[in-house]
Amino acid sequence: MRAAYQAAQTVSLILISVQLLELITGNNRPFAPISISSDFSADPGQFTLISLNALTSCEFQGLVLLLTGKQSHEKEPNEHFYCRGVGMKLYDSILSAEKVVREYLRLTPAEHSPFLSNETGAEVFLKLENFQVTGSFKARGAINKLSSLTDEEKALGVITASSGNHGLGVASGAKKLGVQSTVYVPEYADPSKVQAIELEGAELKFVGDDCVITESTARKDAEHSGKVYISPYNDLDVIAGQGTIGLELLQQLGSLDAVFVSVGGGGLISGIGAYLKEASPRTKIVACSPSQSPAMHACMKAKKTIDVPCYPTLSDATAGGVEEGAITLDLCCTHVDQSILVEEEEIKAAMLTVMNQHHMLIEGAAGVAVAAFLKVQENYLGKKVAILICGANIGIEKLRSVLL
Repeated sequence: MRAAYQAAQTVSLILISVQLLELITGNNRPFAPISISSDFSADPGQFTLISLNALTSCEFQGLVLLLTGKQSHEKEPNEHFYCRGVGMKLYDSILSAEKVVREYLRLTPAEHSPFLSNETGAEVFLKLENFQVTGSFKARGAINKLSSLTDEEKALGVITASSGNHGLGVASGAKKLGVQSTVYVPEYADPSKVQAIELEGAELKFVGDDCVITESTARKDAEHSGKVYISPYNDLDVIAGQGTIGLELLQQLGSLDAVFVSVGGGGLISGIGAYLKEASPRTKIVACSPSQSPAMHACMKAKKTIDVPCYPTLSDATAGGVEEGAITLDLCCTHVDQSILVEEEEIKAAMLTVMNQHHMLIEGAAGVAVAAFLKVQENYLGKKVAILICGANIGIEKLRSVLL
């Protein structure tokens, strides 16, 4: 993409519609309209002549994406390349993904929480993705990505790497569509989660004692075999699938003051944020991370991908780093209004609150979002907020550590 941008700079002028130009620049910069000869059929006031030198590489990427429907992972080091054109493309993709999700998955409840509302003075709703078919929101992105594959790609099968919810989502979705799936898991993976993936018909491969090694091995296998590798977050089709939650929230609850979302690699909040910032710009998007594994929080603060020390956490579903060149970083930097860190004791207390008051099981990552809201509850007095309960898949040993 960068090479294309540099090559395009040799072109002196292009004719472009004003509407398209406003879309890729966010209508932030004026361009003088030009007069067009009378034999030109369009309304002259709807077009303008510009030099490509006037476009930033961010805006150029948005132009290419809108015209071709293709994305690029290439960018200048540390360059924040997200632009409005990418967001509009993703918004449209979420609308399409909703049709796929409705065919294969559940419309999860958005339940009022009398306890949290009474305790905080806010009107609090819980979006219950712990009731999704695999016990997690990850099924959404997986089925949307799988549905986007060609018949030839489906025939070859797919590969992914995961120690939990994403692997289960891919395995479940692949089974529904009759696609063979291979899931690479680290050797330390929780036995109950491994069994759940296997029961969905996936071929399991145990590799490495570190998730980075597991993923790199899976990617190499995909490259050598020609199979599609399904990333847990660094993929626009996956992000669009997760973004259907934002669409459902507005359908179920109407206008919201804020939505609290747990963050790992950022695919979930990128999708929800991309939809809500177009459909309900006033809604604040709040990122919630465990202080023990604050990768995306730190990367957003730095506005670039950096190595972030990560330690064991109850929120194992959000643990780990952000891969270099991840499209989610730019989406998060654009759509997230606030990022909050919570401690392990706060996560544990939040999990116990939901289990006790709502009588349902939730995983650590879901507790992170509840804990983050409780940490800043005074800012939402009299406001209407939604907290995403992202999943219920917690191993028995980790659950025991919460309860005892």
